[in-house]
Amino acid sequence: MAIRRFGNEKKAKSFAKAVNGELKDLREIPGAISKFKVTYTGKKNRKKNNYSADWSPEEDRDFGYSNEFWK
Repeated sequence: MAIRRFGNEKKAKSFAKAVNGELKDLREIPGAISKFKVTYTGKKNRKKNNYSADWSPEEDRDFGYSNEFWK
């Protein structure tokens, strides 16, 4: 469950509609952090690993040194 807070009613309603979330009006609650709160089910971030397992970061890179330097 994820929560996002808003100070603008129009933006909160729009976001709640987009993510199929529940909008809560907090204007009447004293000491509330924000005027509106949207609770929704968030998606997990799944980053794809574009590097193969045998890839080495040193391959095909020029470090500015000649080959004689490394001998």
